Amino acid sequence: MKSLAILVLCLSAPMAPGQSPPSTIHGQLLDPSRSPIAGATVSVGSNGSTTGVNGEFELDSVAGTASVQVAATGFRLKAQPVT
Repeated sequence: MKSLAILVLCLSAPMAPGQSPPSTIHGQLLDPSRSPIAGATVSVGSNGSTTGVNGEFELDSVAGTASVQVAATGFRLKAQPVT
C-alpha cells in the first residue's frame, strides 16, 4: 500500500483566555508524487468530509487538539495530529 501526505492548515478565531475555540481545518490530500487524491474520507471524531477532485477538504467546528484521520482506497490509514 502507498502512503499519503496530508497538508493541513488550522485556523481559529481569537477567544477569551482559557477558552478553546472551535476551528475550521482546511487541507489538501496528496499522494507521494504530489497528485491530489479525490474521494478520500477525512475525519476528526464524528466530524467528517470527503475530498474533492483537487484533494481539498474542510472540517468545521473542531475544538482543541485533534487527530485528523484519513482513509483512501489503495492507501494505508493515516492519522495526523493538529493543534
